[in-house]
Amino acid sequence: MFEVDLNLFELLTCLFDKSHLSQQLCDKFGEAVVDFGRGGFTGQQKTQNSNDTEAEKNKMNRALEKAFPAFSRHAGPRTYYSYPEGSSKAHFVFRVVYEGAEPIADARVILFFAPAASPEPRFEAFDLETPRPLFAKDVWVEHISMKSELLSEYHKQDVYMMASVVLPKDYQGLKSTHQFPTVYYIEGFTGTESYATRAKYFLASEMGQEWQEGRWPTPMLRVTLGSRFKFGHTSFADTEANGPWGTALVSELIPYLESKYSAVSKPSGRFLHGHSSGAWSTLWLQLQFPDFFGGTWSSAPDPVDFSRFQVVNIYEAENAYWDPNGHPYPTSRSSGLVTCSNRDENLVERVYGRGNGGQWDAFVSARNHFALFSPRDGSGMPIPLFDKVSGAIDRDVAVYWERYDICKFLSQRPELLTTKLLGKVHVICGDEDTYYLDGACRSLQKLVGDGKAPTDDGAAVPNYVAMVPGDHTTIRSRAHYLQVYAEIAAVCAQNSQK
Repeated sequence: MFEVDLNLFELLTCLFDKSHLSQQLCDKFGEAVVDFGRGGFTGQQKTQNSNDTEAEKNKMNRALEKAFPAFSRHAGPRTYYSYPEGSSKAHFVFRVVYEGAEPIADARVILFFAPAASPEPRFEAFDLETPRPLFAKDVWVEHISMKSELLSEYHKQDVYMMASVVLPKDYQGLKSTHQFPTVYYIEGFTGTESYATRAKYFLASEMGQEWQEGRWPTPMLRVTLGSRFKFGHTSFADTEANGPWGTALVSELIPYLESKYSAVSKPSGRFLHGHSSGAWSTLWLQLQFPDFFGGTWSSAPDPVDFSRFQVVNIYEAENAYWDPNGHPYPTSRSSGLVTCSNRDENLVERVYGRGNGGQWDAFVSARNHFALFSPRDGSGMPIPLFDKVSGAIDRDVAVYWERYDICKFLSQRPELLTTKLLGKVHVICGDEDTYYLDGACRSLQKLVGDGKAPTDDGAAVPNYVAMVPGDHTTIRSRAHYLQVYAEIAAVCAQNSQK
């Protein structure tokens, strides 16, 4: 990343009043990230008066609005904009970030240049061997690192799987006489690098206090799985690019954990819980290994229906950026307003390079989805679903992706929901999901049901896909967590009577 010291007002004036400057910057930096640093308007005197501060912020907004007419109508400090706005020939993607309380002094402008197609692909993948964090011994949390023979053989290099185990109250005194059910928790995109810290955050929360005081629905082990690999989130799926992560989890890591801890080592004691990319992971694991896990609770999963991949039907659409009428497909929203388009988000990831670990590059190697769902090319890299510059969809790759389409998987095997998956599929999604994931979840609901109709199938908790008020973040409330773990406790209680 290049860092440039330049007054924000001067930057905006130069950038938007002199049209030739943007091309000069592209010529100078090529494909790069340019960070213009922090800085306010020259000569502006800071004041503690909130009205004056708001006036300064509005002045900056007006400057931005000169180039981006939609600026004042859209959400704000973490919104991406193309320049020229709405143009398929945009020179760069533009972002404003506030890093403190002062809207002017703490503002930064970051430009992501992607002026043209590169003749050669640029690969900047993560190292195969993820750094193994070192933590002091803790009475509540223990950190595990295990070399995977399956993954190491696949990649011809040592690959480690990692996890953080949160212990129940009085575990040391009870472990010789009790076996505990285990919940395997998988975080979403951007949360995978800090899996150990996430375990600590859980203990520091109000729910964590209840855990430590023994006021949990049932005593259990809570294992936070590290899911980051060279292209981003692995989703614990067996894929060409990432290797057999799902198989390695059930055949190596979980047996290893069950040998070290006093855990119920059978399906009736193994449960899954995840959010976002982690929710897709847990749902996929439950479907692929129905006899190994006792149920999943998955909130706001990544697209489970590829005909509603956020807002794009990958099987029919010609382009992932532009709809048939030439309008940009959105990728995120806030309070009903679009905050980023597919194109802008992918141009940013393209500047960082293939294998950047971004959400789309994880899917489509997007959100790790290229890497997650795509076949490999001759060099061993995942083939993108679509061209990062034009957005044109590769029809052959789209067909290949079908094997990871959860709705297609279940529609082709409907009997699973009344046999091996009976009472094991539980999905929650906000009805206005930030990333438009609610559309795919509504498709899944048609297959699984909403769980409201009375049943006599004997399941402690029936299968359901629940659409609840909220977005991608707000649904993760304390009430949600208490519901999830109360339902897991109910399943445990029923299993103990069998």
